Amino acid sequence: MVKTAPDYYGTDKLIYSIADETGLIDSATLVIEVTPVEDAVVIFTTAQDTINLFLFEDIPLDFELIAYDADGDTLIFTLCGEPKYGHLSLPGEIADTLKNEAVINSAPPAIQVNPEADYYGYYTFRYCVTDKAGNVAIAVVTVNVVSVPDPPLAFTDSITIFQTNADTINILVNDFDVENDMDISSLRIYGNNTSGSATTIPTYGGAIATIHNDSSLIIDYSGILMFFGEDSLTYSICDETELCDTATVIINVEQDQLPPDIYNVHTDKDTLIFKVDDVMISASVKDSIPLYDVSLYVAEGGKRDFQSFVLYNINAQSSAFDVNSLNARYVDVEQLIDTNLITLNGLQYYFSAKDILGYGTESGLSSVPIKIPAGSISIDECIPGDTWVLISIPSNLDASDIKSVFYNSFGDIDNNSFVVYTYEDGKSVEATSIEPGKSYFIYKKGDPVCDFSLGSGIIENVDTLEWVLKPGWNFVGNPYPFSFFIDDVSQIEYCGPLTYTGENAWSDVINTVQPFGGYIICNKADTTRTFRVGVTPISSSGGQIANLYNGIYSFKKEGEWNVKVDFYTERDADINNNAGFHPQALNEYDEFDNPAEPYTPDGDYRIR
Repeated sequence: MVKTAPDYYGTDKLIYSIADETGLIDSATLVIEVTPVEDAVVIFTTAQDTINLFLFEDIPLDFELIAYDADGDTLIFTLCGEPKYGHLSLPGEIADTLKNEAVINSAPPAIQVNPEADYYGYYTFRYCVTDKAGNVAIAVVTVNVVSVPDPPLAFTDSITIFQTNADTINILVNDFDVENDMDISSLRIYGNNTSGSATTIPTYGGAIATIHNDSSLIIDYSGILMFFGEDSLTYSICDETELCDTATVIINVEQDQLPPDIYNVHTDKDTLIFKVDDVMISASVKDSIPLYDVSLYVAEGGKRDFQSFVLYNINAQSSAFDVNSLNARYVDVEQLIDTNLITLNGLQYYFSAKDILGYGTESGLSSVPIKIPAGSISIDECIPGDTWVLISIPSNLDASDIKSVFYNSFGDIDNNSFVVYTYEDGKSVEATSIEPGKSYFIYKKGDPVCDFSLGSGIIENVDTLEWVLKPGWNFVGNPYPFSFFIDDVSQIEYCGPLTYTGENAWSDVINTVQPFGGYIICNKADTTRTFRVGVTPISSSGGQIANLYNGIYSFKKEGEWNVKVDFYTERDADINNNAGFHPQALNEYDEFDNPAEPYTPDGDYRIR
């Protein structure tokens, strides 16, 4: 039997000899022709078909594909089993470019093995090799990825803090370690010219940063009150294998442009008894930055000269541990107002506060009602007889019926000798009671009354005048025992206020409201609205009842004109007649026109 070497084909020969019993020998040659047959491609020349690759985590490996074909055929290499935990690409490429059935045409055939990021362990993929006869060999490649320690990944943090304030941020909450072996105790912070610290450092802007509860930072700007803008610090964090990473904490310090907040403004008494009660006025003040000072200002109604009480000042504090310390952002303040500051005119007050940056605020003007005894308020001139007089009562009287208001000075109220009229819905009607802030026509026959005084009542709301005005003419008055200025009233929205001159005529527009003075004002709107003005007191001048104002209302823009015509007789006058031109005025009645004024309750049209 002749057996050839594996995969051999071609001509071979052997020589053999033969001898007989006599010792004669002869030899011959045997020629062997080995006919070739097709051989299948294999991965190894042995029975092994698995290839083992070893590489480190996160490091790709170039791998030359192997196969063997005894016939020397040109082989075709294709991918026939993709990896589960990574991808394959051509050498030098990163992208996932090789998929199933992809042909590797390079010579020699090579690929790059790319495990998933941070993956370690093993996985497999397959490639197929085909010869020209269509024989296929399948190679199983086992990829063994050896674990390599990864450093933690620190990411930029940001925080916004209000000027002069402190705040806390957990700077590790967004950081990551794939092996989950981050060592929190390794946290170090770095600031302005500082080495790493596990406790406290100054930031680049000068704030104090302190590690708190292992992974948080307290960043405090209370020591650099004027700093605002962007600040930063750096930190490092390591894992248990001492691999580390660094990141930046960006700090946005917002400038404080808000003034202090004044609230809980109140008094310990709702109403003060004149010459009996003092009053405690208090408030709370807070700000996001330290307060500089807080003051209370008080004055009697009708006065401009407020007396100030400094209740808090940053320079007056002696200890940083006091409630009212150098860094106080909240204070409760109070001041006792003695009876000598409380007059018949009532008590008005407001708080003022300012922070260290100079931003200030005021609480708004408030007042305390004053209970006054009978006879405390009287008119300082005579009420003439035998003529219509328009007056108001400067107090909210306890007894407001007509008899109680006028009896002490006018005697028995008899319609034959004394009448009081109010104005309602465009008509004069007899009044049954007196309300503060309204005016009334009175008529007394006979001698003048020169000792008119009021009963007991309350002086209140001395900080703001309010008239509720219905459409058309309204009779209004001064509810306070002092004069005050109401400034120029828009004659587009209103007409007036006017007062009755006592000469059967209405005055021109007035801007000063007198105690006991009566007035009319026209609301040109078709709905009820409130006329509100802060009380700006003035020095008293002129008569309280007949306050004749001599100003002339006129348009001031170019192309507009206004003429005022006054008529006088020995006992009557009509001094408030206007005519003019305005480019926006209509031919019909509009807001540039004034309705005719009311007349006296007896129907005397001469004053219109």
